[in-house]
Amino acid sequence: MKKAFTIIELLFVIVILGVLASLAVPKLLATKTDAEVTKIVVDMKNTFDKIATFYITNGNLSAKLKAAPSDSSNNFYNIIMLIGDDPTLKEFEAINVHTKTILGQVNASSPHIKTNL
Repeated sequence: MKKAFTIIELLFVIVILGVLASLAVPKLLATKTDAEVTKIVVDMKNTFDKIATFYITNGNLSAKLKAAPSDSSNNFYNIIMLIGDDPTLKEFEAINVHTKTILGQVNASSPHIKTNL
């Protein structure tokens, strides 16, 4: 008599693997969202540093920083825009120009970060 797995044993293993996979998938999706949020925050802080350097060097800001650009071709891209007129307040938001939605906001002088992802 050969020793082999029965159909019941194989089905039991498949069910266990399915349960484990259903537990792992939400964690993987949450990790992807966390990575997207982290990327936005890093981009926003890097942009703040560049804008603050420009402001310190020139004493003022370009008017182009105060409004989102128009996009007649409906290209998909994100921008990071200064909130208000004073970069020393360190408040910026990431905006998807195509859908006109705010992806997140950051106040670089405090740990508070708001995201809409």
